[in-house]
Amino acid sequence: LIPMFAESSVRDRSRIRLLYGRSVAAIGSLALAGLVALTAASPFIAYIWLGHVDALFVFSVAVLSVGWVVNILTVPAYLLGAALGRLRWNLVGAAVTTIVGPLAGIILGRLIGPEAIVVAAAGAIIAGGLVVLFRNTHDAGIAALPRRSDFADLKGEFRKLLQRRGRDPEAARD
Repeated sequence: LIPMFAESSVRDRSRIRLLYGRSVAAIGSLALAGLVALTAASPFIAYIWLGHVDALFVFSVAVLSVGWVVNILTVPAYLLGAALGRLRWNLVGAAVTTIVGPLAGIILGRLIGPEAIVVAAAGAIIAGGLVVLFRNTHDAGIAALPRRSDFADLKGEFRKLLQRRGRDPEAARD
């Protein structure tokens, strides 16, 4: 994405929004599906790894999955900042995650317990990612969140891919 964002910033700035929206829609869809599957499988994984289903393990996977979905959604904004030569917000976001996570984890862990450490870590991941997301897109002059049409475009591209492979779900309904 970095080369495409960089080229678009010079040749056709309107293309940045299209590339950004489609990449967020694609990566967000994949991340959500993958991390929902991981969360659903976490009791089984706990049983395999630990010999029993552990509630803290399952809770940790679920909470951290939420944090990572949000963080993964910010990757295109991170790459956009890098492509435009604006690394300030990427560095600030990393600093927020690095500083807030351990500090909040220590404080909340002592006050509340291990569950709070997991929530603090996920919260720091989310906070750092949101700094990158909102500041880089603001600097680029585009919306932080994809449009509905970006998801429709993604669905259309996926259907074309399936059609080329002879697996169109719509054709099976006819």
